[in-house]
Amino acid sequence: MWDAATAQELLVLRHPNDVTSVAFSPDGTRIATGCTDFTARVWDAATGEELLVLKHPNVVSSVAFSPDGKRIVTGCFDRTAKVWDTATGRELLTLHGHTDYVRGVAFSPDGTRIVTGSEDWTAKVWGAATGQELLTLKHGQAVWSMAFSPDGQRLVTGMAGADATAKIWFGATAPQMAGRKQAEQIGETASAARVDQKEQAVK
Repeated sequence: MWDAATAQELLVLRHPNDVTSVAFSPDGTRIATGCTDFTARVWDAATGEELLVLKHPNVVSSVAFSPDGKRIVTGCFDRTAKVWDTATGRELLTLHGHTDYVRGVAFSPDGTRIVTGSEDWTAKVWGAATGQELLTLKHGQAVWSMAFSPDGQRLVTGMAGADATAKIWFGATAPQMAGRKQAEQIGETASAARVDQKEQAVK
């Protein structure tokens, strides 16, 4: 960890293997890390003390805190995401549905939704309390990154590979499955607009 003003190194948080993902808790008191050692870990941000070790069956690709800091979601190469209690380290939910590695995870700003991205060319939106799959957003390549807008009404997803685009989805946090069609249409429109702009720039 570094001082953002002075670039001074403050702490070193050690995993035995590659660290794939990092996140601060919303209140800044804890840090979560994901690693290729099949664990996610939670650390005290002031002292560097290891507070929790969250064991997985495969590489942990991504970590994110809930807005209230009470839960962590982790993405794993076992094709699942897991939700954990940050006070006890207890596993609360396992999100099943992807057919390939989970690459990225994020909570919605109100903490009621989770989005996951996968090598299976989809992003999925889930109920954060129940683990129910609410939406599947189809892409043309693996989905590696995602983020909600501050109001939670839009979702942006980033793709790897030849597609190399980001898509914006509207209504992706809506609990009704009827939101799927609108979300897909807006996402495709945003992606198409980006391609058009790129082509015009070349001309």
